[in-house]
Amino acid sequence: MNNFERDEKETEKDLETIRELYETKPTAVYKHYDIDDNLIYVGIASDVTVRQTTHFKTSEWQQEIQNVSVEWHYSRLRAEIREILLIKAFRPKHNKVHNNNNFAELA
Repeated sequence: MNNFERDEKETEKDLETIRELYETKPTAVYKHYDIDDNLIYVGIASDVTVRQTTHFKTSEWQQEIQNVSVEWHYSRLRAEIREILLIKAFRPKHNKVHNNNNFAELA
């Protein structure tokens, strides 16, 4: 079997994984701003409190965070799309992934 041939079991397993990842489940897009109100980081989380605690404890740039805003989306997929679009539009300095001009990543 080559890389493009898949049996029915493998395909069904992949579909189940996709269903689990993108089931309708509220997910937040959170935005960190610096003292000058510049957007410095965008992320997503289903539990914003836990994720923010992690940022404030482990991020090298946590001292720059002066304000956090949160917007909720009805699914993880919608939140991921919003996150990518915000990163591409504002290029926050602490986002590493998606922080380029390659909009083909959305395809």
